[in-house]
Amino acid sequence: MKIKDIFNVPHTEGDLGVEIEVEGQKLPEAAEGWWSTKDGSLRGESMEYVLSQPQSYENTVAALGRLKGAFEARRSKFFESYRAGVHVHVNVQQLTGVELASLITTYYLLEGALVRSCRKDRWGNHFCLRTSDATRGPMMVRSFFQQKTPRMFNTDELRYSALNLTSLPKYGSVEFRAMESTY
Repeated sequence: MKIKDIFNVPHTEGDLGVEIEVEGQKLPEAAEGWWSTKDGSLRGESMEYVLSQPQSYENTVAALGRLKGAFEARRSKFFESYRAGVHVHVNVQQLTGVELASLITTYYLLEGALVRSCRKDRWGNHFCLRTSDATRGPMMVRSFFQQKTPRMFNTDELRYSALNLTSLPKYGSVEFRAMESTY
């Protein structure tokens, strides 16, 4: 059985969704293929840019180039902030439960190294908690696979995990939240 069927989510085309939170100066309202919104967790002049719909890898790279062009046209400046991050949603709708379990397990095994490759203020950060910071995530994952209960992820308990699984019942995606926002 596929993840889209387990979680009963509408079929979505595209492999990746991206959210970029920025604190800075002279930030553009948006760019082609992106929409922007104010994010209550950010301070000062700030914006969250969200890819308007999931894209293939190649189209995501092109969309990032357009957003970069919008920043350059406005001569935007970026401030380092523990509050601002880049979040990448990976569409897992076509995976089976076993394939999803493998993805999650592999991530948990590599999480320490992956998060250490991010700026140090992302380590133990409230907005992207590692499993070593918040142990409830792996327990909920184990319960989900043992009990086959999709509603297990209909909670905000995991929303601020470095690997956010609350996006499974919403979008059929897993969200990686540990990367900092940088130019």
